Amino acid sequence: MTSSRWFIATNTENLKFFYDCGLIVDRQAFPNKSYMHDMQAERPKGFLPCLSEDNLSEALKLAKSEDENLIACLVEIELKNIRFEQLFVKSRNSREFECVDEKGFNPIDAVEILLPSPLPLSCIKSILLSDPKNQKKVVQEFLAFGEFSKDFFKNDAKLFKVLKPCNELAPELQGFQYETERCRKTVQLKDIPDHGLDYKKVFAYGNALFLGFYQTKNGRLSSELFEAFANNKVEDDKYLHLRPLASWVFDNQNESKLDSFYGLIFDLSVAEDELGTVRYELLKLLDNKEDQLPSGYTHVSAFAKRLRERVDRTDKVDVYTYLFNLIEASKKEEKWSSKIFLLISMIFIRDNSETLLKFYHEQFTEEDYFLLAVFFGLIKGIRTTPEKIKNIVGLRDWVSFKMAELMHKSNSAAIVFEKEPSSPILIHKTYLRKSSEQRRMDALQKFCSHIKVDEAEVIAWKLVPKDEYKVNSGAITFSKRPSLYAEVDNKRFESLMLARIKETDELFSFNEVFKIFKD
Repeated sequence: MTSSRWFIATNTENLKFFYDCGLIVDRQAFPNKSYMHDMQAERPKGFLPCLSEDNLSEALKLAKSEDENLIACLVEIELKNIRFEQLFVKSRNSREFECVDEKGFNPIDAVEILLPSPLPLSCIKSILLSDPKNQKKVVQEFLAFGEFSKDFFKNDAKLFKVLKPCNELAPELQGFQYETERCRKTVQLKDIPDHGLDYKKVFAYGNALFLGFYQTKNGRLSSELFEAFANNKVEDDKYLHLRPLASWVFDNQNESKLDSFYGLIFDLSVAEDELGTVRYELLKLLDNKEDQLPSGYTHVSAFAKRLRERVDRTDKVDVYTYLFNLIEASKKEEKWSSKIFLLISMIFIRDNSETLLKFYHEQFTEEDYFLLAVFFGLIKGIRTTPEKIKNIVGLRDWVSFKMAELMHKSNSAAIVFEKEPSSPILIHKTYLRKSSEQRRMDALQKFCSHIKVDEAEVIAWKLVPKDEYKVNSGAITFSKRPSLYAEVDNKRFESLMLARIKETDELFSFNEVFKIFKD
């Protein structure tokens, strides 16, 4: 788009929310009046004002207008990776905005661009502060959001100096400005309509991606389910149970009764902060007094009764027995219809994402664990994602990109982001497989030691002769150097690895595994 420098001027409180929710968002996304006044408040809803480096003074002043103790910051945006059909742009020789296409956009002349919200975090080149003291403070505060490159947070006092507004023209140019505006299709700021955005679905999708990725530790099936969900490729019958969840996220044109049931649940529950309220609304739905349930799911009063007993703590069986009975009963139902009751039940059994991910049951399948993570993730939303999962190397920016992509596709916005961040590494597909490469074989041994699995149970070391060989008195003589490779018993590896993970109270650390295979 241009090599010029462009910035979103805000304060570090708003910036923290960007990283908390995984997107650069407009003020409509902020909950409970947490948004701190900045340039956005002076612009239509649904847009992010992006400013040239000589047009920052007013915006920096606004970034601290609500509280002088706020720290103003500049989020430098990489515009060259953004493609668009039309944008509202304010030029140096105009007091009004004009709607321009990409060919008509003049980066040298522009001083402000209204970018449709949201933007992925990968669009951020750097964060700039006014001085080293603020830089040090912000770097420390942002440790909670994971790893950043060494020069990501910078200080640049020059950009924070108060300058004369760059769109104030000399008197001799005022007539020229008037003639220019008459020739262009300009629009006053007050006439640019708000773009109403509902972020609940993208925030739900983001959390589902985070929690779904975490479950890829369980094996190759989970990895396959994760890729299918992330890319909305769930047409195959092997994704039968995953399909309704993806259908709600991507607005797929499926009109089955099961899809309708899931849709009712998500529409009631997603973005609701209090799990108690979610449970209340679900019980109300299952009572079906308002005749909302699709046919085939209207006779669920007994199920609702058992859930209510769990809420009231009058249930006479423990959680594991309850789930055992539920799974046994579901085997008698049609395979497509009963999984939803297991997913709903876990909303009444676990209070947060971390305790859900640490919950295991002898009758749960690998698919069950994945579906539970995605279902719970959709209902609870991205701000509840455990920090340890958000900070998995390479995951944050990729999830952010997928969220932004979904929002703009859903709202038919004419903006496209190039250079999708690399997909997160799937351990079982990338690392735990046959290899003859020395460093990879060493890493496989180190990984077995790390998760306390006997390598003899999961790895077979084999020599492949390239020519003739002789066996003499127990010794093997090769005419040419043989090739050594490690063959992995994936099924056994998955089983033993999951058994070790179940033994710990901590969430599994992907970053430690990545380090082993990169060293």
